[in-house]
Formats: sequence, structure tokens, C-alpha cells
Amino acid sequence: MFFIALDFNNFKEFKEFVDEVIDIHKFFKVGLELFTAEGFKVIDYLKSKGAVVFLDLKLEDIPNTVSKTIKVLNRFEIDYLTVHISGGREMLISARESTDKIKLIGVSVLTSLNQEDLYSIGINLPLSAVVMKRCFLAKECNLDGVVVSGNFIRKIKETIGKNFLVIVPGVRPEFYNKKDDQKQVITPKEAIKQGADFLVIGRAITQSKDPIEAINAIKREI
Repeated sequence: MFFIALDFNNFKEFKEFVDEVIDIHKFFKVGLELFTAEGFKVIDYLKSKGAVVFLDLKLEDIPNTVSKTIKVLNRFEIDYLTVHISGGREMLISARESTDKIKLIGVSVLTSLNQEDLYSIGINLPLSAVVMKRCFLAKECNLDGVVVSGNFIRKIKETIGKNFLVIVPGVRPEFYNKKDDQKQVITPKEAIKQGADFLVIGRAITQSKDPIEAINAIKREI
């Protein structure tokens, strides 16, 4: 299964897109851009259409602030929510204790980053070590899963467990050949083959001239 990343910044374009595809696809990711522009009415509209909502806010702050934020989000029908694992153990535990209705997903390392980028911000461990250490921490803190690049799907499933959710961004269908800011990419077919539970696909669908055909093409590829 895959979430469509709703990369819009106004309600009109968002609504037109959702109305066009909702009959064939009901899994959507709301990111910072759309949520900042239009707020909770986006969540309410998606739920009114029977959608599964993945709110990708990548929360990272002191434990008390994250806890209070999640308690606010509990008032809404959110199915999945991201927090940065780099916020640390106490923050993650506080996040977990703040909700029993939202599945919490830990962001390991952004797929726009590579080894050189990690060095530039003072992280001298290999990228693979950083990702795995953070994923194990997420599991220890009882998060429901993690966001990782396709390079780590199989290793996480083998070492942390099959029931630990793996959500994979940076997914590029075979028909999509535009270059963008993702440095760690994988095809839908390969991600599912390696054991990913959910994929996140945005521009290949939302920027397509025929979003329905793009969705169907991805499903055929998987």
C-alpha cells in the first residue's frame, strides 16, 4: 500500500485532487506545507471522505512540548503521525505516553541526506549505523514503526521484527524520471519486495497529467 503525499499549499487544489482520486485510493499523507497553509480542515475533509490520514509533521522539541502537541492532535482523526527519533529517548517516551489512538512513526534520517550531509552537521558515524541505532531506539520506546529509505527495509524487518512498520519515502515509479531533492530512492516494486509496509509517493502522482492512471500504473508495478 502507499500514501499519496499531498504536496499542495491551498485547499482548492487539495480538494480537487482528492475528489478526483478518492474513489480508487484512500491513503494520504499531509505534510508541513499543506498543514501550515490550511490546518485541521484538511484532516477533517479527508476523514469525511473515509481516508486514512498520515500527518507528517516530524515533531521534534523538548518532551513537554511534544507531549502537549500530541494531546491536541488526539482531538482529531489522525491515523499516523511522525516524530523525529533524533529528539531522543525522553521525547519519544513522552510522545508514546501521550496517545494510544495514533500510530507513532519515527523519522530516522531524511532521505534528502547522504553521508556527506551527516558529516557536515557533526555526525561522524556511517549513515547505516545512524539509521539502525535510531530505529532500535524507536522500537525500545514503543513507537509503531519508522520512516527509512529503501536501503534499510530488509535489515529492519530481519533485526527488529516483521510487525514493526516500515514506511518508505523517496519512492520513484519506473515511469517517473524527473530529478529532485531525494538522494536515496527506490522503485515501488523493489520496496514492496523487500518488505516495506507503506510507501510514500507524491510528485509522480500529484504532478501527473492523469493522476488516476499514475496511481493505477504504480499498483500494476507493485
